Amino acid sequence: MLFVEAPKAMALPPIIPQTLPPAYTLKDYEGFYRSSDEKSIGGVCAGLAHKWNMNRFGIQIGFILLGLFFIIGVILYLACWAAFKSVPTRGVTIP
Repeated sequence: MLFVEAPKAMALPPIIPQTLPPAYTLKDYEGFYRSSDEKSIGGVCAGLAHKWNMNRFGIQIGFILLGLFFIIGVILYLACWAAFKSVPTRGVTIP
């Protein structure tokens, strides 16, 4: 009777933990910005909410009310959209 040797298990390479890129902060960026990740229309409300550490829906409601009752809300939103730099804010912490 012939004995067949069982195949040897292949040695797996050592598991090296994947390191995530460090979360960056906007500490050095002092100006206002609009969010390129969490935007509904232009990202102005999300950027302001992120900068002031607030809920973005409250700022959106403020712009909507200003836009409905006074035209200044629409003008202010468009001016902010044109003036603010687009910055990715997902995964960013505010110090």
